[in-house]
Amino acid sequence: MRKLRLGIIGAGWMAGMCCEGIAETDHLQAEMVYARRLSAAQEFAARYHLPACTDNLDEMLRSDTVDAVYIATTNETHLSLALQAVEAGKPVLVEKPFTLNYKEARQLVDAARRQGVFVMEAMWSRFIPGMLMAAELVRSGMFGNLSAIHMQTGCVLTPEKNGRVYDLSRGGGALVDIGVYALSILEMLVSQTPARVINRMSRDPASGVDIRDELTLVYSSGVRADILVTCEEERPTTLLLEGGRGSLALDSFVQAQQLIVTQNGRTRYYDFSGNRYRYAYQLEHFARCVLEGEAESYIFPLDCTLRVMRTMDACRFAAGYLFPGEEQNTVLTADRR
Repeated sequence: MRKLRLGIIGAGWMAGMCCEGIAETDHLQAEMVYARRLSAAQEFAARYHLPACTDNLDEMLRSDTVDAVYIATTNETHLSLALQAVEAGKPVLVEKPFTLNYKEARQLVDAARRQGVFVMEAMWSRFIPGMLMAAELVRSGMFGNLSAIHMQTGCVLTPEKNGRVYDLSRGGGALVDIGVYALSILEMLVSQTPARVINRMSRDPASGVDIRDELTLVYSSGVRADILVTCEEERPTTLLLEGGRGSLALDSFVQAQQLIVTQNGRTRYYDFSGNRYRYAYQLEHFARCVLEGEAESYIFPLDCTLRVMRTMDACRFAAGYLFPGEEQNTVLTADRR
């Protein structure tokens, strides 16, 4: 099988992580980088040894040497850039969050399906071996009917070093930037949207963005999920799932190097340390799906992305948190408390 030639849209930190992941794949190679400033594209291409760079997006989208593109730009640009790529017939890997909200996500998914172009959200934690096994154990019924899920994630993001996170017009805030990891893994485990959401949100007084979200999500199946998201302090990305027949604990729901299964007073450990670079799994999956002519990812189909976006909207709307020009809708019952 040949290698898929990837064009990278954006020359920032995430684009660099992509290139590091590509180095550990078998069916993907970085071919070209686009940045609004040619000097930035040139510097990136030199650092990661890409054969081509440009400050003209149309040049990349028309290029016969670029088979697909990866969008690694700021949140508010994802929809417009992805739609341009879909219109050009280029398969697209869109960095998380897929778009700013469910309405935009629905627009992009509809365009991709209408045009028959492969589109996938880049949520690398859903593709790592430990997380795939965790989801399979849950689906197998090992833990019985699920009753509770506890998650937390936190890191220090400051206006000085992470300006985009503190800019509401760019889709900023802790929930959208880092909370989306927790919401996506939650969807992976429960495969549904919640019936009710409560968000006890704290905002940065200067910018208005959320800096702490204490979420409670209640599902019609009886599951209750409690999630803490913060960009004020470091927090381990732990997960504890409880069911009628046992429990599952993860050292980290984004790394998933150790799974701890407890049933009938007995504990088993599953070790996934020593695997390849964490971004490589989703990149290899994307490449193989495109090369093999898949309509959508069979690990992370677009309907899953849509459920995540609906849930994230509900979490924001529960606290009255809207982006500029956005209207609050009622996709889910959202309690403001």
